Amino acid sequence: MINRHRWGCAALGSALAAGLCLLGGGARTAAEDGTGLYLSGDLGPNFMPDPTVRPGGGILSMDPGVRFDGALGYNFNSWLGVEGESGFLYNSTSHDPRHAWLGQMPMLANLVVRYERNSPWVPYAGIGVGGVVGFLNNDQGCDTDGEFAWQFMVGIRYRLRQHLAVDLAYKYLGTSDQYYNIGGPIVLSDLNNHMFALSLTWSF
Repeated sequence: MINRHRWGCAALGSALAAGLCLLGGGARTAAEDGTGLYLSGDLGPNFMPDPTVRPGGGILSMDPGVRFDGALGYNFNSWLGVEGESGFLYNSTSHDPRHAWLGQMPMLANLVVRYERNSPWVPYAGIGVGGVVGFLNNDQGCDTDGEFAWQFMVGIRYRLRQHLAVDLAYKYLGTSDQYYNIGGPIVLSDLNNHMFALSLTWSF
């Protein structure tokens, strides 16, 4: 009985070791061929062309701002992946006695196409849809609004090592009209955002 027990423990240990080796080998293969989970974060300036303000038909003059994002994604193969993305955009107004600023928090689902090859350089492009929560603040108060949003992005990634990459990207984010009520109704139209980002990506 003791010998059988020892043999059984040894067999179990060998099976577990073999399983771990297979899992490790599978993980290495997934990382090498571009499949699997990844986590990314980016930061960069956000440029916002002056939106139209209604009623009145004037424009809101916007200063350059900042945007940061985080995304959790999954690559199905060496060229196609999906990801969920959120972050925050901040732009203040220039020459505005009300000292207003506009914040936007996107929540997007992105489809990303990559060109994996025998090179550390990986170009990619993507489209996204979802929503954005806007925050308009001035001397009279603050209000929020949620609207539909869409995104286009393009970039090039450089693999620093097997699981870590850095990339440069351009992102365009557009939203439908945003509605606020601060001392009266305010509608912002023609809302466009242009971001130039530096990003880090960790693959699992």
